[in-house]
Amino acid sequence: MSRSNLLTEHVPGRYSCHDVLRAYAADTARSVDPEPERRAALARVLDHYVRTAHAAAELLYPGRVPPTVLVPGPAEPVELVDERAAVGWLTAEHAVLLACFEPATDAQTWLLAWDLGQFLRRRGEWQHSLTTWHAAADAADRAGTRRPGRTPTVRWRPATPG
Repeated sequence: MSRSNLLTEHVPGRYSCHDVLRAYAADTARSVDPEPERRAALARVLDHYVRTAHAAAELLYPGRVPPTVLVPGPAEPVELVDERAAVGWLTAEHAVLLACFEPATDAQTWLLAWDLGQFLRRRGEWQHSLTTWHAAADAADRAGTRRPGRTPTVRWRPATPG
């Protein structure tokens, strides 16, 4: 497929597809896969990315007190062995992680902002950092957990995109 320019290997082992192929795949999924299956698949993917971002943030910023994370979801994070692996994963998945904010649940949105905030600031991505925290504040407002000067408590639950 990469010889046909339908897939591009932009980094060794990481591929992206042409917009036409992406649109065709989305249309096919909508016409073939039932809505509950599509929602469940999206929930698993989001859970995977949120959990791995959280694992990366714990390696990079061990002194922070993380939000409360309770009930484990179905996805396993990528095993990151050290800070270099964490930065490598966050860098490689940067665009995907930012795209996760749109379909994420309120709890996932807050956790992603928490876990990506420092990383984005260290990279000088002020606008992305600000955007993620605005999304997190909106999520906390919807959940009724935002209090001036207090961090919302997030209880981990299997993702169900809303």
